[in-house]
Amino acid sequence: MTERDFKAFRKRLGQRIKKLRLEEGLTQEQMEDLDWLSARSFQDIESGKVNPRLSSLMVIGSKLKIDLGVLLSPDK
Repeated sequence: MTERDFKAFRKRLGQRIKKLRLEEGLTQEQMEDLDWLSARSFQDIESGKVNPRLSSLMVIGSKLKIDLGVLLSPDK
C-alpha cells in the first residue's frame, strides 16, 4: 500500500465512524472517554488526520455498539 492508500483509508474510516456516531445520535463530546480517547483525538480520527490506535478503535466500536471487524471492513 502507498501513503495515498493509507490516507484514503483513514478518510473512509473517519467518514464511517462519523456516520455511525450520527446514527446513534451522539456528539463528538459524548464519544470522549477520559481513560482512552479525548474529544480532540476523536475529532482527528473522524477527520482522517491521524492513524488511530487499535485501542482507540476498540473504544469507538464499543461506544457505537459495533464490532471492530464491521468498523474496519471495506466499503460495499
